[in-house]
Amino acid sequence: MPSYEERLRHFKMSKLSDRRKLLDLMFLYNVANNRVDYPSLISKISFRAPFKLRRPSAYSLFSLKFKQLSKSNV
Repeated sequence: MPSYEERLRHFKMSKLSDRRKLLDLMFLYNVANNRVDYPSLISKISFRAPFKLRRPSAYSLFSLKFKQLSKSNV
């Protein structure tokens, strides 16, 4: 049987991990642009737009807010 990489080339496909990342980005885009009705998720996303990025890798443009679980909830 051909290797995974050879099969990907044969069928002109990208790796599954790359396809998943793309789908995650597409979902985030759709949520941010109100194309997906998911109010509980929207309330957990906080977008930040820094004035100037000095070191782009050091900044995250959005974050998710999570409740801190107490030991009794775990």
